[in-house]
Amino acid sequence: MKALSKKDGNMLPIFERRILGMIYSPIDDQCIWIISYNNEIHKLWNELDIVNFIKIRRLWYLVQLF
Repeated sequence: MKALSKKDGNMLPIFERRILGMIYSPIDDQCIWIISYNNEIHKLWNELDIVNFIKIRRLWYLVQLF
């Protein structure tokens, strides 16, 4: 298992926001196109960010070994 480097830890949230932005925006509200901001996208997503998810899964995997 490769350690999550600082650079990877900084790039993953950017990638995640880009993908979620493609999924959740633009939103058509009465023929007006609204671009969602990052905090609005995360409210819709309502999940952990990717870096915290990776850290939790690694801890879960470590606990399963014992």
